Amino acid sequence: MLQMLRAQPLFEGLDDDVLSPLMVHSVLRTYKKKSIVVNQDDETDSVYFICEGRVRAFRNDERGQEITLNILKAGDYFGEFALLDDRPRVASIETLDQTVAIAVSKGGFMQCFSDSALIAWRLARNLVQKVRNATLDCSNLALLDVYGRVAGVLLKSAEKADDGLSVVSGITHQDIANQVGASREMVSRIMQDMRSGGYVRNDGRKIIILRDL
Repeated sequence: MLQMLRAQPLFEGLDDDVLSPLMVHSVLRTYKKKSIVVNQDDETDSVYFICEGRVRAFRNDERGQEITLNILKAGDYFGEFALLDDRPRVASIETLDQTVAIAVSKGGFMQCFSDSALIAWRLARNLVQKVRNATLDCSNLALLDVYGRVAGVLLKSAEKADDGLSVVSGITHQDIANQVGASREMVSRIMQDMRSGGYVRNDGRKIIILRDL
């Protein structure tokens, strides 16, 4: 588990005397696909570091409507909001694949946080990035039409392949719909238009972006 912690970007390059005390406060957990790790409004005090798999953060209301806030993968972490401000969870977390994560209790993480200025700096920078992304997502929902919001999700989710093309993996039309606040049918029509126009193509479950969206 120490090697898994050291592989996390937040702890990269740190000495064992900083990380070793975390072991006492850490638990390695494996979750099946479609498992709920935490629920919004839960009173919990752990931060989770993803070692394998993917999860989505989402919120829903009493009518069952939901919106996906973010997709997180290995190297990402979640739960730091509730840990830092002692308030309930702002979002639910569901696994998209079988997922392995390290849960670190508040006491252990805050001790490590206090002992390392580098961890404090990295955590602050990550929080700023999350606020920046949330601001852009809010403005996109308010200012862009559905096509623009779908294009934004694809670009945000894409990774560069060896051939230089951008590839979106492991995301369904329903996943996109949950992020842009539209129906799955609307997203499917937009994706068909993108394919017809030569902007994207499908390769199995992957979406290959061929032209500027």
